[in-house]
Amino acid sequence: MTEQADRANVDAILQASVSANFELYEEIRRSSNMCEALRRLMKDEIEEEIERKYNEGRYAGRQEGKKAGRCDGIIEGKAEAIKCIITNLSCTVEQAMDLLEIPLSQRALLIKRL
Repeated sequence: MTEQADRANVDAILQASVSANFELYEEIRRSSNMCEALRRLMKDEIEEEIERKYNEGRYAGRQEGKKAGRCDGIIEGKAEAIKCIITNLSCTVEQAMDLLEIPLSQRALLIKRL
């Protein structure tokens, strides 16, 4: 199969075969006993799919990490502000949080960070 036309013909034959025998194809494809010839034939597609999934997972992981980092940074910044207010204004933790208008839902988390 050195020519593009040969490849196209083989692809067309495989597509027709898969379409006609889809259930059998699915069973064979998912089987651990998939024949070596079929694996070789699908090698490029399999590797491309693995690479694509790897990149998708990597991107999603980075996005999740950035989001978590921003949240941690915000919390850490608020905790530092509370410490400064307590030190410089001789306030209680509660008073410092009131000054910063920290929502009640965030206060327990911030107290743990102090």
